[in-house]
Amino acid sequence: MTSDFMYPSESLIEGIDAFPAYIYKSKFNFKFNTFRNKVEQYISDVRKLRIERDYKDPEQGDAATGVHYNYDKDQGWEPPHKWEEFSEFKTFIQACIPEILFEWYGYRNPCEALIDGSWINEHKKGGWTESHHHQNANISIAAYLDVPPNSGNFLVENPLKGFKSSEPLSDENLIWGPIDVNTNDVLFFPGWMTHKTEKNKSDDSRYVLSINLNLKHKDKGDPF
Repeated sequence: MTSDFMYPSESLIEGIDAFPAYIYKSKFNFKFNTFRNKVEQYISDVRKLRIERDYKDPEQGDAATGVHYNYDKDQGWEPPHKWEEFSEFKTFIQACIPEILFEWYGYRNPCEALIDGSWINEHKKGGWTESHHHQNANISIAAYLDVPPNSGNFLVENPLKGFKSSEPLSDENLIWGPIDVNTNDVLFFPGWMTHKTEKNKSDDSRYVLSINLNLKHKDKGDPF
């Protein structure tokens, strides 16, 4: 007896995601080399401040973050979102938000994304960011100013981790999902999503701009 069944040339099945994606990626040309020296000085001052005040943060290995300048503003540096170099990027962010809101919430009313904080991280060889989340942000952004080859992926923790842990066959790959990133990539994700980075294995530094957004109705002014 013969069968009329024909095996497809690729896969027998395909995955279906019935829900909106948690993470969105776009591109923006930061022209990082035009202000690289400014960022390098910022990071140099960050490292000194961290030692002087014994600040703790998620950066590990040979890494530094300017997150403390959001709260220690008497040290001479404004958060990067106030820099002239990022003025066009802020306009770009506002243009992206309506699409994300519609995908996540089906929300169509006018809404403004207010920046609640920003900082730049540097990961030299062996540096990385350990797992954390931005619990007070509606939307978080990771914008890749400079990503040398072999400097590591962005990693997100599976929101279904509690359920995945009960499966008989499970490993690290099912808990932490890698997202390949390149220079000028911009990731948007919910602030509650736990994330980290891989170690930078490159001899050159990786620079990442992070921004937290909180949303407000344009017509009401109250928190989203």
